[in-house]
Amino acid sequence: MRSVPSCSSTVSRAYQILFRRHIRPVIEKVSGIKSSKEAPIGWHTLRRSLATLLISNGENVKVAQSQLRHTTPKITLDLYAQAVSTDQHEAHKKAVQMMLPTRFPEQLKERSTAATA
Repeated sequence: MRSVPSCSSTVSRAYQILFRRHIRPVIEKVSGIKSSKEAPIGWHTLRRSLATLLISNGENVKVAQSQLRHTTPKITLDLYAQAVSTDQHEAHKKAVQMMLPTRFPEQLKERSTAATA
C-alpha cells in the first residue's frame, strides 16, 4: 500500500523547488555569494536579512515583527536583527584606531603615492 503525501509536505517540497531553482540563483547573482553545504543560502537567510535591513533603516520593530509574523518584538530582535547600529560602527572604528599606530593613515598615503609615481 502506497502512502499518500500530506498536503503540507507537498507544499513544503514545492517551496524548496521554487527556492532552489528560482530564488537562490537570483540571490547568488545579485550578491556574488555562492551557496554551499558549508554556507547555504536559505529562507532563514532572507528572513534574517530582511529583519536586519528593516531595523537598521529605522523601521519600527513592531512593523518588522508583523512582517516576519513573530508573536513578540523580542523574538524579532533576539533571533534575527544583527547589530548594525551607528553606535556599533562607531565603537568598531574607535577600537581599530586604538590598535593601529598613530602614523598609519600617513603611511598609507605615502605608499599609495609612491606606488603611482
